[in-house]
Amino acid sequence: MFAFGSIVLTRFPFTDLSGDKRRPALVVSRDNQRRADLVVCFITSVLRTGPDMAPIAPSPGTGLKVPFVVRFDKLATLDCGFQCKPPTYSDLMPPGVPT
Repeated sequence: MFAFGSIVLTRFPFTDLSGDKRRPALVVSRDNQRRADLVVCFITSVLRTGPDMAPIAPSPGTGLKVPFVVRFDKLATLDCGFQCKPPTYSDLMPPGVPT
């Protein structure tokens, strides 16, 4: 199971529920070993600032290769049994960046 602060790759739903997009997300729920669901925040490579956003710098600990921003105003509860996996290097690269 994924721990608090882990970055996972998941299908993140659009706010109007018309579809979803595969993208990285930050796990913000705790005690995940006893839950079937994870609460996650949207992560984007579109760098913006705001009171509900926090930057994540690339580092070996995060696995991120470029700067990202966590959007705390974009939350989802996901069934981790089929929707989450650890991301790979190419999964975390923004479109157009060679891997």
